[in-house]
Amino acid sequence: MLIRYCPDPSHVFSKEEIEIQPDLTQKEKTVKTLACEVKELRKKLILLVKVQWCSHKIEESTWDSEETVKA
Repeated sequence: MLIRYCPDPSHVFSKEEIEIQPDLTQKEKTVKTLACEVKELRKKLILLVKVQWCSHKIEESTWDSEETVKA
């Protein structure tokens, strides 16, 4: 069963200016590093970094490898 939607001002998202490249890609920039963690595989250690991106909230931060973030 569907329920009728009641408009609410808190449901409105703000528009943010996004720069899109000619090939329809967007370049992300890191704002800050939130946490670091070392992931241990059988013979390898991988350094993971939790990164907050420029146009995203803290809840949308991601875990990436250190090499990916440096690139």
